[in-house]
Amino acid sequence: AEEELSANLLWGMDDRGALRDWNEEYQSVHELPDKTLTDRINRAKMVFKVWQDFHEAAVNGASAIAAGHVPPINPTEATRQHVYVFNNMFFSFAVDSKDAYKVLGGDKAACKSARHDLRNVQLLDYFQLSHGVGVKAQEVPTDPAEAAAAAEAAAMGQTIASTGERLCTLATALIDLPCAGRRLVAQSIIPGILQGDQLSKLVYGAIEHGVPYKIDEDMHELLGTVASNLHM
Repeated sequence: AEEELSANLLWGMDDRGALRDWNEEYQSVHELPDKTLTDRINRAKMVFKVWQDFHEAAVNGASAIAAGHVPPINPTEATRQHVYVFNNMFFSFAVDSKDAYKVLGGDKAACKSARHDLRNVQLLDYFQLSHGVGVKAQEVPTDPAEAAAAAEAAAMGQTIASTGERLCTLATALIDLPCAGRRLVAQSIIPGILQGDQLSKLVYGAIEHGVPYKIDEDMHELLGTVASNLHM
């Protein structure tokens, strides 16, 4: 037991306390108040702190996987299709495991696609934090203080992002393993997804190629604000 605890501590995981819920922390800091400049600065600091902690834990987790310390949750499948759960993070290889990128270069295309996915997450988070892009339109504030803050932001060419309904992204990190020649994708875990929870389901788009797209009106409205502001 002591050897197992020492090994976990070596890879940044302490079994003696509750594991951090990365998804809950990541979403919570994005929903902190942002009515004033001070609020936005404090929120930015908290977002950076959580992301920095997540990135450090992701590197440690990837190192543990590369060292063979973490068993896959699907051991009967091919090695390239293995996925892992460690320290409340989901790890997968950025490889073309289902031949989705076969005509585009296979694993090399999948590896580049993972990088573009991360950039898209970063871009969406940036615009939502700074300009409110991807946040559902708010009603006109009736409180004088809120109205004044909104007017000030509008005069500066900014939109005060709502702490209400918004597009939520996953905390994501890419870790290259030079010794294995592979790239690992680390993500926070969507609540219920590993337990087959019916509350966690696809409501917009499609996961697999060739599958009909699902459309949700509320999600379509949120994505419409993103497309409009990004000139898509």
